[in-house]
Amino acid sequence: GIDRICQTFYDYITGIHIIGNSATKIVLPVDQTEVKKVATKFRFGESKVAELEPLTALCRFGKEAKFVRIIPYYQRVEEIEKAIINQ
Repeated sequence: GIDRICQTFYDYITGIHIIGNSATKIVLPVDQTEVKKVATKFRFGESKVAELEPLTALCRFGKEAKFVRIIPYYQRVEEIEKAIINQ
């Protein structure tokens, strides 16, 4: 298979072809003035996009959408190190 990551802060770059041909979409918190536009573009409810906080995201995997909490990389590494030390 082929995979590609496309990320941008600029609205004009994420055209309908990129969004339409992407199986997985991740929406991070946006400015409140952008909520309606982002919700429409990525097919999420406005209230769900508006509720996003730092370290949270809305993820669409095909037809399934989920709210997820993001664990920073450094915290994941700390947890692994603790697990190794406690063995």
